[in-house]
Amino acid sequence: MAGKESVSFSDLDEEIWIVREQGSGTREVTEQMFADHKLIPETIMEFGSTQIIKESVEAGLGISFLSTSAIRKELELVRLKVFDIPGFPIRRPFTLVTQDTAFRTKAMVVFFKAIKAN
Repeated sequence: MAGKESVSFSDLDEEIWIVREQGSGTREVTEQMFADHKLIPETIMEFGSTQIIKESVEAGLGISFLSTSAIRKELELVRLKVFDIPGFPIRRPFTLVTQDTAFRTKAMVVFFKAIKAN
């Protein structure tokens, strides 16, 4: 699939999908994407780690649905390819939870700025 210039949703049914485990937020978004686009993958492999999913895709075992933040390094090293598919990107809300204190370390301030920028 990496050799293709473009991909449509109809191309995706026949691929082996590598997904996160049940209960994962990424899995919920993936299943919602399957439902929204009427995708019914023939084969699904399930792993409990994004790192294992990335390595499996790199090894050519299948395709996956991950955030660009999760694959930033692999994209820089040109080890994975992202396809531009109509209807994407899909946005997903996150909640930042911290202690109820005014104290913030420099690392916390930098982290908060970084996640707000994405």
